[in-house]
Amino acid sequence: MSDWCLETPSCSRPENRIPSGRQLLRTPPMADVKKQLNFCDEDFKAANCTPHADPNPSPAFGGSFTETAALDSMLKGMKGYQLTSSDLEFIKKMKEQQLVKKLQADLEAAQKLLKKETMLLELAYASRKMALDELDKFPSCEVLTEWAKLVLRNKACLMELDGLDVKSLLAVTTMDDVQSFMKEKKKEIDEIKRRAAEKRKKDKEKREELEKQVACEELKIQELMRQLADLKSDLSQQEEMNCNSRFGNNAARWDQSHVTELHRVQEGELNLTFSAR
Repeated sequence: MSDWCLETPSCSRPENRIPSGRQLLRTPPMADVKKQLNFCDEDFKAANCTPHADPNPSPAFGGSFTETAALDSMLKGMKGYQLTSSDLEFIKKMKEQQLVKKLQADLEAAQKLLKKETMLLELAYASRKMALDELDKFPSCEVLTEWAKLVLRNKACLMELDGLDVKSLLAVTTMDDVQSFMKEKKKEIDEIKRRAAEKRKKDKEKREELEKQVACEELKIQELMRQLADLKSDLSQQEEMNCNSRFGNNAARWDQSHVTELHRVQEGELNLTFSAR
C-alpha cells in the first residue's frame, strides 16, 4: 500500500520521486539554538512613512514602493559599504520610477474622480431642469395671491387681505372656499354661455329677416328696372312717331307754300301779259 502511494505521483513528476525505504527523517531543531530577529524602527518608518506617501497605494505602485523601501533598508544594513556612481544612478532611477508611478496613480484617481463628479453634475443639472420645468407648470406667487383673494373675498374684505402674503392667504384658504368659488364661477360661466346662445339665436333670426328684406327689395328693384326699360322703349317709340309727324307737317306746309308761290308766279306772268297788250 505504501509503495503504491509513493509510486503514484511519479507518473506526473518523476524527478521528485523518492524511493521507498530511503526517506530521511526530519531532525528537530536544537532547543539551545535560537535566532533573534531585530527590526529597526528607522527601517520600518522608511518603508511605511515616506513624505507625501499615499495611505492607500495602488497595486501598481505598491511593488515599486516595497522594492525601494527594501533597497533603503538593505543599504542601511550594509555598514561600511561605499555607494558607487552606478549604485547612486540605480537608486535615482528607482526613486524616479516610484514618483512616476505614484503620479500616474494620482492622475488616474483624479480622472476617475473627475468623471464621477462630471456624471453627478450632469445628473444634478438634469434633475434641476426637470424640477424647473415642473415649477413652471405651477402659477407664480402673484397669480396665487390674486386667486386666493378672489376665493376669500366672500369671507373677508379686500382691505384685510391686502396685508397678507401668499403663505398666509393659502393658510386661511380651505377646500370648501375653493369649491364654493368654483361653483359660483361655474354658474356665472353657464349664465354667460346662455346669454351668448340667446344672442346668437337673435342675431341669426335678425340676419334671416334682413336677408328676406334684401331679397324683397331686390325683386322690387328688378321690377322697377323692367318698368323703366318698358318706359324707355315706349318713349323711344313716341319720339319716333313725333319725329315722323313733324316731318309730315313740314312737308305739307312746304307743298302749300310752293303751290302759293306758283300761283303768285302765274298771276305775275298774267299781269305782265296784260300789261304788254
